[in-house]
Amino acid sequence: MKFQNAANGVKKIFGAEILGLIGTICMIVTALLGVLAYAAVKTESGEGLLVSGIGAAVFGIGGVVLLLIGYIIKIVGVNKASNDEPSFKTALFFIIFALICSVGMSFFSGNEVIKTLLDSFNQVANLAVTVFIIAGIRNLALRVNRNDIDAKGSNLYKIIVVIYALIIISKIITAIFNNTTSSMIALIFVVIAGILQIVQYFLYIAFLCKGKNMLAEN
Repeated sequence: MKFQNAANGVKKIFGAEILGLIGTICMIVTALLGVLAYAAVKTESGEGLLVSGIGAAVFGIGGVVLLLIGYIIKIVGVNKASNDEPSFKTALFFIIFALICSVGMSFFSGNEVIKTLLDSFNQVANLAVTVFIIAGIRNLALRVNRNDIDAKGSNLYKIIVVIYALIIISKIITAIFNNTTSSMIALIFVVIAGILQIVQYFLYIAFLCKGKNMLAEN
């Protein structure tokens, strides 16, 4: 295997993203069960509240654990791959920066402006992580004469940049404007960005899978 460190690292990143996707789905289910629990309180349905509450707790804890494990594996994978390709070193730097922003958000949870600003930095950092991981795989693809993988990475860049731009715009609009019209506009951006993010997630995982298989073959 020509790039053993990168092959091992990308394989870990691929697994981490799978865990992240499952964890995200668990958190969405948690939110839906939370809505059902609230409805049960309003209708004074004790049984509905118990079932929804237990379900929300199980999926919530499971989602957090999966996301945390996936995050740790991703750091290990990126660090491993950086031994064969410098782009992964830059991705690792942005992972650390994103982590600092996330911790900062918890400290400034009472200040909406600072919290939103840190959240925007976090989104940009996560975008950079994804971009540099893709760049790393594209660079390795060129070194093993896989121009098809390089081309797929180039197309994925454009999709991801659009998605993250919509997410950041929606958060900025929500933070700055509080009137009904602006809130509706922000909601539209959130819905559109959410749909695109799901599509992007699957495209990104598919690209990682192709990169993983490419490196395993070389």
